[in-house]
Amino acid sequence: AVPERRVSMEDVDFSITILSNGETVEISPQSVFRPLSAEGFACGDYGVTTDENMLIDGSYIHSRRLNARLLVISFEIFPICESEKYRSRLIHFLNPKNDFTVTVIRNGVKRSIDCVLKSSKIIQPTLRSAVTAEIAFLCPMPYFADDREEIYSNSTVVPLFTFPFNSVKGYGITMGKSYRTNIFNVENYGDTDIGVTVSIYASGKVVNPKISCGDQYIKITDSMKNGDVYTVSTEPGNKRIEKNGVGNFCFDRSSVFFSVPRGSSTITITADSGEDFIRSVLSYSERYLGI
Repeated sequence: AVPERRVSMEDVDFSITILSNGETVEISPQSVFRPLSAEGFACGDYGVTTDENMLIDGSYIHSRRLNARLLVISFEIFPICESEKYRSRLIHFLNPKNDFTVTVIRNGVKRSIDCVLKSSKIIQPTLRSAVTAEIAFLCPMPYFADDREEIYSNSTVVPLFTFPFNSVKGYGITMGKSYRTNIFNVENYGDTDIGVTVSIYASGKVVNPKISCGDQYIKITDSMKNGDVYTVSTEPGNKRIEKNGVGNFCFDRSSVFFSVPRGSSTITITADSGEDFIRSVLSYSERYLGI
């Protein structure tokens, strides 16, 4: 029989970076904080609510949801001679009143999640022993976010002059031509529906700008002038409309702060008038069940 090969931490490209209040702590095989175990990064805690059927066997499902995620990270300080120095740093860093962002890299994939400190233990059996720590983070929003935010602008440049020489007839020696489109194709390859953030910039009078995704839309009932900027977010937990950085509630009451489903979707930005004066930027991050 072929003996089973054990995988060591050196075989797995794995690191955790914890950010809080402008400070960072890196946990990796190359850091002074060496990982021992990491729980909660692959699967979350699922909540299923059921009720018993009255006349037939079994139950029926009321709801299915992801509960808040719990991350538990265990690591040690290496070398032992640095224990006292980095033990003090950890105590200072692990402030339960601060917010934290945990970023994980595993085999080239990088994802992040926001959380708060639930508990922390610093363990040292004797004053000459190695220091180990066990930290638990609670993540109210259980999904990991893609490290790379997708950003699209409706201003696109088309090359008209290339090498080997290839000039488009009618444009002389123009190097390129810029045009605008208010149609965005969004590819959501994540594990759940996502929100988007759209910024609408006006270079002239724009009346009642509208953002649509399928049959759902958000219509702003306002007239924009040159220099005005509307920012619309449909992110769960952060849905908002701002005009020039200030919260604004001038929108049609039939509007829906839509989510973009998994797969391909089309988002369009239109207006009752002045659509040619719109420059728009759309951004989003995909969400994942784990890493």
